Amino acid sequence: ILEPETVIKIARAIIQQKNGYLQTKAAVLAAYESIMLAVESQALNMDKKEHKWLESLPMLLEQIPETEQAAIDHLVETYGSLFRLDAYGL
Repeated sequence: ILEPETVIKIARAIIQQKNGYLQTKAAVLAAYESIMLAVESQALNMDKKEHKWLESLPMLLEQIPETEQAAIDHLVETYGSLFRLDAYGL
């Protein structure tokens, strides 16, 4: 269950961005920050394995392409033979 403050924080992060791709990245980062604060304050107990994975999230987010088009280009280059781009309206 999300606390109202967390929902508001994520919503603010979303509305500050200009498109769905950037909104998603911002929402993930805001959620991550909220989860880490809850863990640090001991409001949330988390298994060490989960905590270790969660700590890697900022580094993984940095690896995500800056723009939606760059992400699409990467997916096409890497996995283009596995899907039809036009099936997604792209």
